Amino acid sequence: MRYRETLAPVCAFIEAIGVRCSPGSVPTDSFLPGVAIIEGGLVYDDKQLGSPGDLLHEAGHLALTPQRVRPLLDGDVGAVIDDILATGLPDNLAPLNEAERSMIERSEPLAIAWSYAAACAAGVDPDCVFWEGGYGTKDGGSPMILRMQIEQGMFPGVLGLAQLGFCGPPLLFATPGQAAPFPAMRGWMAG
Repeated sequence: MRYRETLAPVCAFIEAIGVRCSPGSVPTDSFLPGVAIIEGGLVYDDKQLGSPGDLLHEAGHLALTPQRVRPLLDGDVGAVIDDILATGLPDNLAPLNEAERSMIERSEPLAIAWSYAAACAAGVDPDCVFWEGGYGTKDGGSPMILRMQIEQGMFPGVLGLAQLGFCGPPLLFATPGQAAPFPAMRGWMAG
């Protein structure tokens, strides 16, 4: 595992915001190596985990999912979200409102930006999130370019977090004296 020294502070941060995060058995075919989402919480196997930053990213998906929908997240979050958007919620839950649907539709860019802010808040180097082998590298992308876009406020997930009220806009788009520009967060969990 890369960035092993960040595992304890990352897990402590995730638990502190209200997401379960515990060591355990993770199938070798899990969506992300060493990480599983089980009934709205995180389980990790540090022998398979690429970096603790992957936990922050998956925690971002959980944190940014409306509370009433969060327990439905199990296994491959992307597949569950696609299913919810295509077929709706189970009959025992009211349909998604416009704000909830917007949050779920933008889950991936929001979780990427959220994981950067979370790394900063946890006091760990965001490189643990944007490590070689992470975001898009299988498709030829560069996690460091993604990180630079986030730091400059030019990544759609940053503006999405601001639009949803999780933070103020990044400095590039903030008005002078505006409180809590990204990556400072006003809150970590969707209600």
